[in-house]
Formats: sequence, C-alpha cells, structure tokens
Amino acid sequence: MKLIQASKIDMTHFAVIKMKSGDPVFHEGELIGLSLNTVKNIDLSKHVLMGWEVPLYSKIQILVEGEVFIRLPKSWKLPKYQKLYANKNRKITWRRTEFKVGKTLLEQNEDGYCKIRVDIR
Repeated sequence: MKLIQASKIDMTHFAVIKMKSGDPVFHEGELIGLSLNTVKNIDLSKHVLMGWEVPLYSKIQILVEGEVFIRLPKSWKLPKYQKLYANKNRKITWRRTEFKVGKTLLEQNEDGYCKIRVDIR
C-alpha cells in the first residue's frame, strides 16, 4: 500500500495481532481504519525493521480518511467508484458488509493496483 494523501491519521492504538499494511483495523467490533504499518512478530535483537514495519504491541498509524494505492486481487477488475467494505476476517472486499471502507477513484489496473478514497466514520 502507498499513501497518497492523509486527511486524518489515528495513532492511539497498539497492534496486538500480525497484519499487513492496508489491512482493516477493528477495535471492540468496530472498524476504525486501515493500518499504515506492517506488524511483525520478530525478535528485534536479530532483525532490522524497515520504516513502515513495527513489532507486535507497538503503536501503529491508522488511516481514517485519505487516499491510497492498494493491491487487490487481479480477478476482481473493479470499476471506477466501486464501493469497498471490510469483512470480519480483516480483508477488503467489494461485497457489501456493515463496515464501509471507501470507494475506488480509478479502475483497477491489470496488476491489481487501485487508487481508493478511504472515508471511515
């Protein structure tokens, strides 16, 4: 995932599970945003983390409102302005759920990348 523009970022939550950058983040059953960090369960004395990676139980950046480029399954072939949602498995989907993430701003390209507008309120 590549951040293009962030209107609102939340940094008050700690990562208690492993996740990838761009995964939906839930707190007490509610969607609070998309993770801007990759959370890894590693020994810091033996490994070096990249700038966007954080160890487990660290504070993470959560995108609540903004624009990102994100890679989605190639087979979806999403059109422009397709609404996107998050499911209980912490994955983004085009199938309607109670957790609205945002919508696509461009058609999904042949490699699976798509520009989306995130608006979680």
